[in-house]
Amino acid sequence: MNVCCGKFYKYIAVAGKSADGKSRKNRLRQLLTENKVWFAAPSSFNDPFEFFPAITMSVDFRGENYKHFKKEILDDPTVVNVTDEQLRRAFEDSGHAFAESGQGSEVLLKTADENFSVFCLSKTAVSTQQWAYYGDSHAGICLEFELLEDCPWHRSGTKKWGAVKVQYSKERVCIDQGSFLNSDCEHVRESFYNMFYHKSENWKHEEEFRILLNQTNGLVEYPPSALTRVIFGTRTNPNDERFVRDLVRKSKANPYFSRIVLSNRDYRLAVVPA
Repeated sequence: MNVCCGKFYKYIAVAGKSADGKSRKNRLRQLLTENKVWFAAPSSFNDPFEFFPAITMSVDFRGENYKHFKKEILDDPTVVNVTDEQLRRAFEDSGHAFAESGQGSEVLLKTADENFSVFCLSKTAVSTQQWAYYGDSHAGICLEFELLEDCPWHRSGTKKWGAVKVQYSKERVCIDQGSFLNSDCEHVRESFYNMFYHKSENWKHEEEFRILLNQTNGLVEYPPSALTRVIFGTRTNPNDERFVRDLVRKSKANPYFSRIVLSNRDYRLAVVPA
């Protein structure tokens, strides 16, 4: 996973309240005047497949899991005359039942919530769909961040933190529950991190990049110089535009302003000075 630098975009609604009931203008005030962005909990994402990998259960009759399972069965005084073949079949059946139940996926999502938070960005500011989804039907704004090598988000000491490109595919990330119990395995850790950077190909139009932090959800400070532009939507309310401009004047950042306009020839959006 390569950490990327360059310009990235965050679509934001200005009016109303967010999903957690917080005033969007208060959150925007924190973002622009306090230079703090919200890193979200994995379970708060709008796609139920997010951070919810498919679980398989490999059957290793020589591993510690089987040894523990066998001991529990044989130590039970109510179990008599059980054969090795029956034990193996019972172990295999229980593993597949657990994998198919979704409990393993729920455990991984809970683990992600308790240890990580995510900030999502896009590589484009002219996505009609994203203006509709996240930019309040084109009435919000889009912020341009320029991430450089010396950005604090990149001073984490691990290649896993930073702006990483999301991979899109038809197949879900698949994690073997039996192997995952062995957290010392490098390929197991890699599989766990993969679920943070993989989505269904249905979302590929978002051209998404993610910053992953090893902390629970909350506000995280960014360097004011990282905010380089504020882009207003085609339907941004004049009062909301004045509100945003006023916040920028009070901030330590010095972004310039642009506006989205509709193309006269096709269904594309364009960015012009505002």
